[in-house]
Parts: sequence; C-alpha cells; structure tokens
Amino acid sequence: MKRGCKGQIRVLEVLLAAVIVFVFFTASSPLFMHRETRGSQVFLLKKEAYHALLALDEMGILNITLSVNPKNYGLLMNSLETVLPPFINFNLEVYELRTGKVLFKIVDGEKIYRLTEQEVLVGRVSNVEPEEINKAREHVTVKYLFMPVGRSTSSNLMLILKLTVSRKGR
Repeated sequence: MKRGCKGQIRVLEVLLAAVIVFVFFTASSPLFMHRETRGSQVFLLKKEAYHALLALDEMGILNITLSVNPKNYGLLMNSLETVLPPFINFNLEVYELRTGKVLFKIVDGEKIYRLTEQEVLVGRVSNVEPEEINKAREHVTVKYLFMPVGRSTSSNLMLILKLTVSRKGR
C-alpha cells in the first residue's frame, strides 16, 4: 500500500469502530434503563403521602386545623391540594385515639385492669369519593400519629391520620 492510503484506512477503521460502539450501546440501553414497576409506583405514592403529612406538620397546618374545635377541615383540604402533586387523588381520615381501662379480672381480691384503645372517626377530607381511590389499581394508605398542641385541646389527645392516595386516571 501507499503511504497516503494508510492514513485514510485508519480513519475508516476509527469511524467503523465508532459506529459499532454506537450500535452496541443503542441496542443494549433497554437492558440498563430503569423500568417502572408496580412496586416502584407504590413506593413513590407512599413517599408522596408521607412527604405531604410531614410537610403539613412542619408548617404547623395540622396543629392549626386539628387543635381547635370545630376542626378547620377546609384549610386542611386546601393545604393537602397544595402540598400533593396535581396528579394525586387523596382521602384523609382523622381518627381520635381514645384510651381507657376495663376491669380484666380480680385476683386475690385485687382488681386488674386492661388498657383499651379505640379509634373514632372524627373527620374526613377528600378530593374524590373514597371508593374511587380504593378501586384504583395502585393505591396506598399511610398512618401518621399526631398530638395537637394548644390551649383548646386536652393534653393527652392523640389523633391518627390515615392518608390514602392514588394516581388520577389509573
């Protein structure tokens, strides 16, 4: 071969190698890409729900809306719509945790009591009917224990917030 042709052949070899590498990575990219699975979608929904409740608690919205009587569910609804992404349906149920004691048995003349807990639904806010969320293929419910701080509540009041979320249109 002539000396001038050797340089041209090297350039062609480099271009051919670049094309082969490009085709290899293009063909194999689906193997390495993250595919959305049902598990990851449920995880993301749970993450959004926890984030929303934590954000409302950190901003003081939960204390403002739930430590007064009557409870300000309108503000709570607007705050949830602001904190959650627009593609999320939600249903928030507020339960009061009531504890008590019940006579369990009498041993040697001494009364033994058993502690009881009861969840009583005291309010609900939702941007859709709760049945619609439960019918969704991917929905998740998270629980959040909240103790309001304020003059208008008793010191041992505990609330359980159950937030159920699903994606709109699924």
